[in-house]
Amino acid sequence: MPRRSLLCSGLLVLSWACLTFGQGGELKKYANAEGKFELLLPDTPKVRKTGELTTVSWEKDGQGLSVSFGPLPVMSDKNPANRDKMLAAMVEESAKALKAEVTERRKLAIFGNPGMEWTGTLKETGSEGLVRTYLVNQRFYQIVAIGKSGFLKSDTAKKSLESFKLTK
Repeated sequence: MPRRSLLCSGLLVLSWACLTFGQGGELKKYANAEGKFELLLPDTPKVRKTGELTTVSWEKDGQGLSVSFGPLPVMSDKNPANRDKMLAAMVEESAKALKAEVTERRKLAIFGNPGMEWTGTLKETGSEGLVRTYLVNQRFYQIVAIGKSGFLKSDTAKKSLESFKLTK
């Protein structure tokens, strides 16, 4: 658990440091071969690697979106209860790292892989945040959107978040 907490906290701090995402313009497909994912973004993102963690982020005008990924600790089984516990711990760690008050959480899945989403308010800035975490084989993905009031409901944020998909 400590390694996972450290990875999650480090990942979110790095994501938050990289974030800030605009609300207008045409979205373009961005593909990341190493992370095996793609999504739509308004422009070319920055890619930062810190140890085993990689963060892809695009920012503008105090709003942003990032996708981070890294290895999971070796898991000896795929027991849904264990994966649910891991996701719950990652939600708690991400909220703590962002100093956020979680207002809502829900379970998700991506191609049959478990995930969890939370939304909330960042206490220091008053910004809205949304974090989606997925566990896929031995890797985790976190998609983070943070912005001013209303940003999470903007077309740019919604289309970008919904466009995230895994590739081969």
